[in-house]
Amino acid sequence: MHIAICDDNVADRKQLERLLSRESDARMEQSGVFYTDSFGEGAMLFPKRKSYDLFFIDLVEDSENGLDFALDLCAEGVTAPIVLCSSKHNYAEKASELGNYPPNLLFLNKPIIKAELSAILDRAVILEKDQPPTIELRHKSETYYVFEDDIVFVRSDKLYVDVFLKDGTEVPVYDTISNIRTILLPYTHYAYINKNTIINAVYVEKSSPFKVTLKSGLSFPLTTLGRRSLRAAVDSIQKENEEKI
Repeated sequence: MHIAICDDNVADRKQLERLLSRESDARMEQSGVFYTDSFGEGAMLFPKRKSYDLFFIDLVEDSENGLDFALDLCAEGVTAPIVLCSSKHNYAEKASELGNYPPNLLFLNKPIIKAELSAILDRAVILEKDQPPTIELRHKSETYYVFEDDIVFVRSDKLYVDVFLKDGTEVPVYDTISNIRTILLPYTHYAYINKNTIINAVYVEKSSPFKVTLKSGLSFPLTTLGRRSLRAAVDSIQKENEEKI
């Protein structure tokens, strides 16, 4: 588990690092190692927010307090548990005043007591297991972390592969279509429809024996093996939908 501490109090940061290190040693057999990074301000953590499975936050000197920063993280797609550590600010009270705050917010009082930290970590480990896995896309200047249905289709273009996201973002990934296919194999919504293209069957509007058309209107050639792959992806999505009913 990768953990981020974001606290503008140096002494508190160091204390939590020590506590988490001891918890990591004690839990190694059950939960695996805890890898911890520390930040003294939100601006340093924010660009790396998708890299972590758990956050501990307390900001009292920034222009925004820890709760405001946590809400910003959630607004940008962070679904991992965020533990707000109350010192100057009573985050639980502030959150309750909002009426409807994100379900991944947890609360812990300072000074941090070992038993309370252990209980929070127990909850965080359970929440982490319920999180949908993310897909890492490495562009030369930035890394994107996306969920399965964030990707609409993937198309190779000579030296690199273009990954098209549902929000309109186009991510050039310097890799081969075969390697991208291997990365996406654990995800059942994708169909390898021809040697240059992978599509997410969630976004398919219609298909014929030789062509598949997405809801956006884009069409791609469909090979014999591609038809089988598309059928498997469609069947998987239908089964998921039936299980939700």
